[in-house]
Amino acid sequence: MSTGSEYINVSTKIDNLSFNNTRDLGGMKTADGRRIVKNKLIRSGNLHGATESDIRFLAENVDCIVDLRTDTECGGMPDPEVAGVKNVHISILPNLAAGVSRDKKSDDEAFFKLKDDPDDAGRYMARIYDSFVANEFSVGQYRRFIDLLLEPRARAILWHCTVGKDRTGVGAVIIEHILGITKEDIISDYLLTNEYIRDEQMKMVEAVGMGTGGKVDDKQRRAFDWLFGAHKEYIDSLYCKAEELYGSFDGFLSKALRVTEEEREKLRGIYLE
Repeated sequence: MSTGSEYINVSTKIDNLSFNNTRDLGGMKTADGRRIVKNKLIRSGNLHGATESDIRFLAENVDCIVDLRTDTECGGMPDPEVAGVKNVHISILPNLAAGVSRDKKSDDEAFFKLKDDPDDAGRYMARIYDSFVANEFSVGQYRRFIDLLLEPRARAILWHCTVGKDRTGVGAVIIEHILGITKEDIISDYLLTNEYIRDEQMKMVEAVGMGTGGKVDDKQRRAFDWLFGAHKEYIDSLYCKAEELYGSFDGFLSKALRVTEEEREKLRGIYLE
């Protein structure tokens, strides 16, 4: 593993994997001075196309893979089947969403609709983040994710979507908040995604350029970044929507996700040292 998170309280990238944006939450420090246990909570991008080395890593370090993608995404790029590792599918979204599920057709349509209005692109993505705490379907699916986190396990639980930014990022926000990571550090960890998806983003910009005759102006680049990047505004919107609906993010956890105090203590007992 790399040691790039020594100086800031964020997850640590796991090196030598073909997967994108794969990080261990282990080592993150809570407000009360405890730390998340290493090799217990792993977030990632898409696992499709796993190499033999990737399979060995999963077999040795993971005992549950949670796929947060839609049925359509899973059908096109299924997760690897690894002996001794449980595969669970929990689609956070009821259907594809441009900028999140990375479906080329819907992504292209959204970009060309929003490419000349970067602010509208940002508002569009913020509304999707709002839905993670407001939409009954998404809330129920995140509750299923918490149920899996509550199960005792010898190795790590790994959850992922397509890029490991939005659905996976909100899953990380939820468990980090429960464990007592500060909001400032939660946001820092969320934004770290931009560092690890930069190459993919550049390739997408180049592809857009080819589709527009090689011209992508500054306004379009900003719209693209709002659609496909990680932004503090999205997590702020998530927290604000939770406060609007439930009084606070803790209220969202207890009233919507139905996380009891006993469950919080159990999760802290499992994942903190």
